Amino acid sequence: SGSVYVVLVTLRRFFFFFFIMFFFFFLMIRRPPRSTLFPYTTLFRSDGQKVLDIGCGNGYSTLRLAAKHDLDIEGVDYIEDLIDAARRNLSEFPGEIKSRISFGTGNILDPDRPCGTYDRIITTRVLINLADRESQEKAALNCRELVKPDGKILFSEATMGGWKRLNMLRTECGLSEIPMPSFNLYLDESW
Repeated sequence: SGSVYVVLVTLRRFFFFFFIMFFFFFLMIRRPPRSTLFPYTTLFRSDGQKVLDIGCGNGYSTLRLAAKHDLDIEGVDYIEDLIDAARRNLSEFPGEIKSRISFGTGNILDPDRPCGTYDRIITTRVLINLADRESQEKAALNCRELVKPDGKILFSEATMGGWKRLNMLRTECGLSEIPMPSFNLYLDESW
């Protein structure tokens, strides 16, 4: 009886992995245009845009974005040590790119920048690090105030639904669930 159960579980996992592999193979063959797969490719179609990267950390993504697109980018982070690291990383880039990038400390809950200044705003794992839902909503509203009326905001944040689906897949594959870090408050997808 126990060996039959093991065989059934093994077959179930085999067919699950087979389905996943077939699905990804099918996607590779019928892959949509790149612009629908990665939002950055459509977010920065025109040069010279003024971009605010909130939560830029050590500047890695900010610098790569500036190297790929002709953008004026301001990276901000709450932690001064990360801004110092971003400035050190900036020193390794050519002068043309350096002239289009600046880094400084800032707080998404109390931005000290004029409204309607930016063509694009990016946050990456910023809202999930705020203490409560009210702070998350205030931060999102602040972003809306900072972006130009025809501008766009990209919130790249973890969600409760995504975390639950990831853990369901991990369980199906026989892996342990990933706990939510105690310092994160994942967004509700209905929000």
